[in-house]
Amino acid sequence: LALSGAIMLALSASPVMAGGGEGGSRGGHQCGPSGCIPKFRCKVGKCASNGNDAIITQNGNRNRAFVTQATAYKKFGKHEGRGGLFASYKNDSTIDQKGNRNFAETVQLGAYNDSVIEQNGNRNKASVEQYGKKNDVNIKQKGNRNGADVVQKGYRNDVDIEQRGNRNKADVDQLGDRLTADITQKGNRNLADVNQYCAENDVTIMQNGNRNRAIAWQSDFGNMASIDQKGNRNLANVMQGGSGYMHGPR
Repeated sequence: LALSGAIMLALSASPVMAGGGEGGSRGGHQCGPSGCIPKFRCKVGKCASNGNDAIITQNGNRNRAFVTQATAYKKFGKHEGRGGLFASYKNDSTIDQKGNRNFAETVQLGAYNDSVIEQNGNRNKASVEQYGKKNDVNIKQKGNRNGADVVQKGYRNDVDIEQRGNRNKADVDQLGDRLTADITQKGNRNLADVNQYCAENDVTIMQNGNRNRAIAWQSDFGNMASIDQKGNRNLANVMQGGSGYMHGPR
């Protein structure tokens, strides 16, 4: 375990996972009327954490990095179940920052989650929250004042974000199973915003230029969205609810 910079880390013994909720199901995940309910809670008295890894490397001035891998209570929103107690077991977090005044934070509650944040430049910000099992996040930012914010709850969700330039912003919120978001932005002041719920939905966003905006919202099962924008001040907005729809750039 190699640590430098600021870090918050707590570890203890192995977790017991349990779940509950209402609504239909697919692939072991329960879907309610307005989203999906995380199933990776643990029972009170049997919630402990161990086997987690955190590596932080920082080169520059006034960079900040925080990693939390611990047993904790998480209260979700009104459409996401009642929340519960989560343990941490064999999660991996790596943060590598070069430059000045960069900020990175990772919170992982659950098991076998993986997070990698790489930032090169000044005043970049990256935040990752993962609750559940076998979720994966990879964020690479090069430039100045870029921002990436990822929240995942569920099982085998995956997010890849690459941003090159200045003042680009990527936000991803995924709640369910096997959800995938892949965002690549090159240029300045581009925005990508992804919200996905339930299972097996996929979004790919590629933006090259300045001040482009891409928004994707998908619920239920098996939806796919692909957005590819080149130039300046383009706007793409995809909203899909239901099973088996596919929508790309027009």
